[in-house]
Amino acid sequence: MLLAKRLAECPDNELINELREIKVWNYGKCELGLWADVLDRLDSILESAVTKVGKWMLRLDLPGEEKLVSDVVTILEFTGHLIEHSIYRYLYGSWPHILSLFGSSNLDVLLAALGLAYNFRLNIL
Repeated sequence: MLLAKRLAECPDNELINELREIKVWNYGKCELGLWADVLDRLDSILESAVTKVGKWMLRLDLPGEEKLVSDVVTILEFTGHLIEHSIYRYLYGSWPHILSLFGSSNLDVLLAALGLAYNFRLNIL
């Protein structure tokens, strides 16, 4: 898939902006495995976001982390589109980070995480 290749080769500082441009999925069904390189890069951002600070707080909940919050919401929304239009969804390996996001105090993050979980549920039934 051309989009997966383009995003995989996109520089880190442009990747999230490219994802923000995808509002509607016009790319048809795809195999999730083709997105491994992109998903690995997104997973590293999610991992950074859910790093615990202190005993209970996640990094993205710290004051001054608004850009990280925005990036995480963009990642979750993009991943929701991808999951909705992919096969072999069981290959998705970022669930530990997604589950950690449910501990966030940011409602935008919680809503995006719930939306992603809902997309998985829809495709199981």
